[in-house]
Amino acid sequence: MGSYAVDKALARRTRSAPLMATLKARRTVMIGRLFSQSKLAEAINYQSLE
Repeated sequence: MGSYAVDKALARRTRSAPLMATLKARRTVMIGRLFSQSKLAEAINYQSLE
């Protein structure tokens, strides 16, 4: 990757960081409201591993 590509990737991560933090907080609240063995909770937990 060239310097330009690295700079673009860094800029994307910087811009998306607040959104990702918000999504993580909402996911945590949602998991707290779900039955831990439900299919939706399993899917959310699986997705959070990535």
